[in-house]
Amino acid sequence: LMQQLIRKYNLYAFDQYGEKNIAGRLDYWQNMNLSIEEIVHLIEENFDAIEKKTETPISKRMAHLMIDLQVQKKEQRLFEFNDVLQNLKKVLQNESVRRYVGQKYDYLFIDEFQDTNPLQWEIVRLITKETPIKLIVVGDDDQSIYGFRGSEPSYIKHFDQDYPTKTLFLLTNYRSRASIVQG
Repeated sequence: LMQQLIRKYNLYAFDQYGEKNIAGRLDYWQNMNLSIEEIVHLIEENFDAIEKKTETPISKRMAHLMIDLQVQKKEQRLFEFNDVLQNLKKVLQNESVRRYVGQKYDYLFIDEFQDTNPLQWEIVRLITKETPIKLIVVGDDDQSIYGFRGSEPSYIKHFDQDYPTKTLFLLTNYRSRASIVQG
């Protein structure tokens, strides 16, 4: 589907430009919690200049591609992981849904919290906003490995600024042999 839309909107140059293709860029930007309008603006500022002799700038063609992509995915009943997250964020913006979730669950436990990206962080904040849900996170800011997907270790570093906390430090490594830990 993406290749058909790249062909339809003549976005070959943009797809081949830099380290990420269009699908990778869209995935990253969605994980950064950017709207279509914000993505179009970002493309306009940073990528329109790569094609000098074009009637329609990359940003406008990408806007059409993104809208067309949403329509076709809906028609074909296609769903990606980012769609799940975006839909969850959208439904959690409804106060009655947040209240229902807050009454249904006592705890929200997140492992590998250092790999949380802005979209996921917004979902966490919506779930816990004005609810009695207790948030428990586990992670190590030195082990963040998903920067290419927008993970933001600062969420774990500054967690105590957003939530009342009790921090437990696990200083013993129970996963590895002593020779590995010492080496």
